[in-house]
Amino acid sequence: CSSDLDEKWFKTKQRIEKIRVRGGRVLSDTIVLTKHGPVVVKPDEPPFTIGKTKTPPGHAMRWIAHEYSNELLTFIRLNKAKNFGDYKKALATYFCPAQNFVYADVNKEIAITSNGRFPIKYRGQGKFILDGSNPLHDWYGWVPPIHNPGMRNPARGYVSSANQFPADTVTYPYYLHWEFASFDRAARINEVLDKMEKATPDDFFKLQNDNLNMTARTALPTMLNYVRKTNREKYAKAYEDLKNWNYMHDIDKTAPTIFKLWWSILVREIWTDELGEKDMRFPPKDVTVSMVEDTDSTNTRWFDNIKTETKENAAEIINRAFVKSIDSLQKLYGEEISKKWAWGVTKKTSIKHLADIGPFSVSGLITAGDADIVNATGKRHGPSWKMVVALGKNVQAYGVYPGGQSGNPGSYFYLTMVEKWRKGELYELFYMKKANEKSNKILSVLTITK
Repeated sequence: CSSDLDEKWFKTKQRIEKIRVRGGRVLSDTIVLTKHGPVVVKPDEPPFTIGKTKTPPGHAMRWIAHEYSNELLTFIRLNKAKNFGDYKKALATYFCPAQNFVYADVNKEIAITSNGRFPIKYRGQGKFILDGSNPLHDWYGWVPPIHNPGMRNPARGYVSSANQFPADTVTYPYYLHWEFASFDRAARINEVLDKMEKATPDDFFKLQNDNLNMTARTALPTMLNYVRKTNREKYAKAYEDLKNWNYMHDIDKTAPTIFKLWWSILVREIWTDELGEKDMRFPPKDVTVSMVEDTDSTNTRWFDNIKTETKENAAEIINRAFVKSIDSLQKLYGEEISKKWAWGVTKKTSIKHLADIGPFSVSGLITAGDADIVNATGKRHGPSWKMVVALGKNVQAYGVYPGGQSGNPGSYFYLTMVEKWRKGELYELFYMKKANEKSNKILSVLTITK
């Protein structure tokens, strides 16, 4: 089997992988390797699907993870690092997946690095399946590590990340990717950090549990202006809840429930007619937020539903989405806005077992926050590890994760941390300074010998 590239032919290689399974059976899989990476789906197999993305048969995939790297060495070196130079040396062997590494030391130096091995690509390259026979679609080298996004000792006095774009997409010279987390969480984190002085661990406990919805604070005032007077009167309680809302996704508030559905319906009303419900991804949230904020811009054409004869505008679409959201909520939770509409009740967080085994999961947790909020606790996803560390001569650290320390569903300790995690509280962590340290917090010691 061969592949054609710029009128040249390159031989492929085959590698047989053997997978041992329970019962002593051995399964074999033949991997076909091309210049562009392994063939994901063989010609006689059905397409491979992840979400809305389908990989048809006979297509190869080039992936950073297939390149040589040594991530384990990075973490060994980080554990032994004594200064910023050691930190940068440790990052040199870390390629995939790209991660944000944060640095702080006793000399009050701080830094953040978006570290990984980034291929040099033209803007948008890799967003869709490309023709492998065209050399213009190849990767041409790597972004020099010294140019990886990051900052050291910024004047503002802090570094932060919530997986947003790590660099200015206008002046930064390299194309990294087209999709990162939306602006919400990072903007709110920076807003709070800007106001902090002489910060304590308690300040960061509060920040981790911050429930402010930045999208609502930005777009809701404009959205409310477009609700027609007749609908303001018909749905007076819902309208007043939204108007008087402080944009916090607290457990007992009904406004988050209303806004969440209103925004979801509005997004579909704007984009589905052009992009389809399942055909294409919708634009990033910040695009829709900007359109709602500035309905007089040239983007107003997207508010029109191209599948109708009439020409809709922003006012009609926003108002229609409001009505649909209230009607839907009344059918679900009753016509009168009551505790049944409260955010914690309607959201109900679930912590799924890794293999999605129901009896080993936890459902129906009443939690604040939401996916694009600093307290990123949604219906099905949430912080898998929360930690606050106060650096200094005597390090103080606090943390919690949604589960227990046993990992054994039959153990009493399987779910012991869930309630503390649900409430946004953290345990004080035991920080050992030497291997033979004595403490009543050490319940047992395991010694491994050759």
